[in-house]
Amino acid sequence: MNAETLKDFLISLGFKVDEAGARKFDAVVAGTTLKAIELGVKVEAAALSVVAFTAKIASGLDDLYWASQRTGATVEGIKQIGYAVSQVGGSVDGARGSLENLARFMRNNPGAEGFLNRLGVQTRDASGNMRDMAPIFTGVGQRLSSMPYYRAN
Repeated sequence: MNAETLKDFLISLGFKVDEAGARKFDAVVAGTTLKAIELGVKVEAAALSVVAFTAKIASGLDDLYWASQRTGATVEGIKQIGYAVSQVGGSVDGARGSLENLARFMRNNPGAEGFLNRLGVQTRDASGNMRDMAPIFTGVGQRLSSMPYYRAN
């Protein structure tokens, strides 16, 4: 850039091209640089919080996916059970643990399906396919709540 163009630019910004004008220009540039650095720090902090939030959400969705795979319940069913339990003062993690225990009971015990059927809980649909574990879980809860306490235990 030639000196005359730079001089014209500084004059158009309101700077006098002398020693005092140069000091004023340096002060403005230093102040602007400081503000730009502060803005960069704030933008970086905001970006880090967005990354942390995204990682937390992704981790939660990953946990939900694997819980769905382990239990045989849909993600929507797991979320519905968690919400319902949280509305009555229970913990979402506790509900998910109970659902996983029921699924484990069904997987590990050959007579579990017959036991639940005798309890009055349908485990298979009309085509003979295993139902979603979430409705089975709520069905067990409904059946147990309708029984006398000594029998439900």
